[in-house]
Amino acid sequence: MVIGFTQGPELPLHLAIEPVKKIGRHNKGKIPSESVRVRIGIHSGPVFLVNDILNNRNIWGPGIIIARRIMDIGEDGHIHMSAKTAEDLRQLSYEYKKIIKPLHDYSTKHGQNLLVYSVYGSGFGNPHLPLRGAVQRSKIAREMTKLRKMTIYPHIGVHVTITDAKTMAVHYKRRYEIENISEKPIHKVLHGIATDVGKKFDELNIVTYDENKNPLKISSISLDKPYQKEFTTITTIFNRPDSKGDKGRYYCGI
Repeated sequence: MVIGFTQGPELPLHLAIEPVKKIGRHNKGKIPSESVRVRIGIHSGPVFLVNDILNNRNIWGPGIIIARRIMDIGEDGHIHMSAKTAEDLRQLSYEYKKIIKPLHDYSTKHGQNLLVYSVYGSGFGNPHLPLRGAVQRSKIAREMTKLRKMTIYPHIGVHVTITDAKTMAVHYKRRYEIENISEKPIHKVLHGIATDVGKKFDELNIVTYDENKNPLKISSISLDKPYQKEFTTITTIFNRPDSKGDKGRYYCGI
């Protein structure tokens, strides 16, 4: 089933969460053959009103195609979302940031590479990584190697604050000074993080922003090991054609 909306992305999100909650309650105590299984993909993009082969009014277009491919990656209970839609929602409220988490880069039909977000919380969604859609590790590795050769980090500062003395919970804030050493403009910045607590990327609540406090959108997650993370963000500092030698600062908080 496909449902199209002419309004903002909040209504599709709420409409995805509510039936998943009710289906979860319905499935309790049911044998597998009596259970209802569902997966959902959400994306915002252009669509068109058309008449199908039976002359029924229908909708079609790139917005639906991407939503379908994101859904295909998921498994039972997954609510998946494109990076474009996820970032639009995460900027609206802190509550959305808590339930919309980045997963990884996944390969879809025709080799398209997409950063997929997962929506889950109390009573809805699936917090486990999907097994479908193999990650294009070789392609991502080449892109990461290219980025490493285009920039240098003259200085990296780390500030650690103990937020709970009993549990020794800490908050990390890293400051990266970065310089473009290539002859080309740079549109992405590579971030690497090592932690002493084994957690998935979506459990760390990573926040990145530039020196003007503008948030940096995550464009790719290339490494998500328990103690090591590597990801890229979109930048506007080095996107001029003659940006060689330009310097800037980025901040990353966990």
